[in-house]
Amino acid sequence: MIDQVLMERFFRNECTAEEKAAVIKFLDENPDAIDLFLSESESYEIAGKLMPGISQQWLGKIHREAFEKASVVRLFRRLSVAAAVVIIAGFAIFKWQQERIKSINPPVIAVKESSQPGMVTYNNSTSKEENIILPDGSSIRLAAYSSVKYSSQFKQDRERIVYLDGQAFFDVKHDKARAFIVNAGDIATIDIGTTFRISNRKGEDNIRVRLFTGEVQVKLNGNNKVVIPNKGLLSPGDEFVYSKKLLTAYINRPSNKLLVKAGSSKLSGPPARPDWFKFNGQPLSEVIEQLANYYQAEIYYNPADLKDKYFTGKFDRTDSLERMLDDIASLNDLSVIKTKNKIIIRK
Repeated sequence: MIDQVLMERFFRNECTAEEKAAVIKFLDENPDAIDLFLSESESYEIAGKLMPGISQQWLGKIHREAFEKASVVRLFRRLSVAAAVVIIAGFAIFKWQQERIKSINPPVIAVKESSQPGMVTYNNSTSKEENIILPDGSSIRLAAYSSVKYSSQFKQDRERIVYLDGQAFFDVKHDKARAFIVNAGDIATIDIGTTFRISNRKGEDNIRVRLFTGEVQVKLNGNNKVVIPNKGLLSPGDEFVYSKKLLTAYINRPSNKLLVKAGSSKLSGPPARPDWFKFNGQPLSEVIEQLANYYQAEIYYNPADLKDKYFTGKFDRTDSLERMLDDIASLNDLSVIKTKNKIIIRK
């Protein structure tokens, strides 16, 4: 039987293997039951008694919870995102959580020297997304079972060239004198400082380039027969799609006609800004509206993309709008597209 004493022993890592298995099975089947055992204040008290490393990973001053209809997902700032639909906030779930979450801030993966002279290869053979920091300070979030490689003289080369096999998200450091180029199969994406995602997976026909901020240009590698629309120039929100079988290319450019502006235009002055604020099961559209007012930010969204999505969470005044929107988007399979003057949230 799962009782209060056993639960507290579990959180302090004092259970036997059999008891741990029983608790994990119970929490899998009854995720909401944790609220019956621990209040928020009690979870913080137990935090000081957890085994080293667990408190830092799972306990913090801010907890966030996003849920869609009956499914509940809880998020700690910059901690973990559920791979399915549930994270139980306020404490560590040991191996149970480790197999179900995808880290928002994954660790840098180990380097493998390429068999190709003068090249360095990063190979992510795990099932989780992992981070790479390039010599110029640019970063890559490398998807599962994907790889990238670049010159060992990357920082000194006239062009910063990366070769991708699989899928990755790129956050490029600006360098006006040296373009950043990603070669993915038949296409090359040229960028001087922005964020974008490229998908070039084996077994899939299409190579996709999705731009989030800045500007990029997509070109073909050695194939001049394919017509590239708009000379391959992408704006935030655009997705370039190239078919390896049909040798065709097009750009998905989402319409802004369905977007609405979040926030109230009736405010006579800056809104009151308390030290913290909390949402409790509010529709995600209302959350975005309030954040737009609170930060006096120009945010646009498509109501259909936020339908039947809800959010519960607590934020501090010191939290950045960018971090909050990124966390909310990650939980709800949305994209945050940033331009010079506005932010767009959409699928």
